[in-house]
Amino acid sequence: SPELSDTITAHFHGTLTDGTVFWSSVESNEPLTIQLSGLIEGCQKVISQMKINDKWRVYIDPSMAYGDEGRPGIPSNSILVFDIELLDIQ
Repeated sequence: SPELSDTITAHFHGTLTDGTVFWSSVESNEPLTIQLSGLIEGCQKVISQMKINDKWRVYIDPSMAYGDEGRPGIPSNSILVFDIELLDIQ
């Protein structure tokens, strides 16, 4: 399982609870490589429990995502649904 200081490569498919896709590395077929600490808190906590090749669907509370601020395509106080596939830990 990765530590916060590790760089991970993973596929993310992110939707709102109504199914609206706000981001998908799966659709673009370009996995994300990023230091784990650079992700939202909810993703940090989840991925730190994952092993390589795990595929998880997780629901992330707004308090561990974008909260009141939201983001373009993500209304404030949104629960985020992520399908995450951990491909590598560096």
